[in-house]
Amino acid sequence: MSILWRACAAQALVVGALFALLVVLPLPRELFREFGALVGPLSWLGCSLVVARMLRLRIGSALAAAALSGLVAVAVNAVVGHAAGIVAGILAFGVGCGLAAGASGPRLRDAGRRRRVGATGIEPVTSGLKGRRPNR
Repeated sequence: MSILWRACAAQALVVGALFALLVVLPLPRELFREFGALVGPLSWLGCSLVVARMLRLRIGSALAAAALSGLVAVAVNAVVGHAAGIVAGILAFGVGCGLAAGASGPRLRDAGRRRRVGATGIEPVTSGLKGRRPNR
């Protein structure tokens, strides 16, 4: 699965978990009406930091993707509605992370795979001896 789709899935999961937590907590409704323009973007940036940590993305790239996807979410929210804005924001976040991963090279793709080589980058001397001990 590409970084794009993993970032989308992770952002949806983290934002959904935060939404569920905020619904369960006994917070006054006025908090979101009066401070929603502050709470929403800060929550979005916080969720993107969690996703960056989960997927081993660079923090700066994830924050840039979160900021740009937040702008997309606001634009869609103004035209269509809040739920559509969140979905558009999640998709834009995934695209931003995917583009950042493609630009940063193999670091993200090979993060889970480590090559076992000697300290100098070549195979150890004993690799071709087929069970025999090397001369010391």
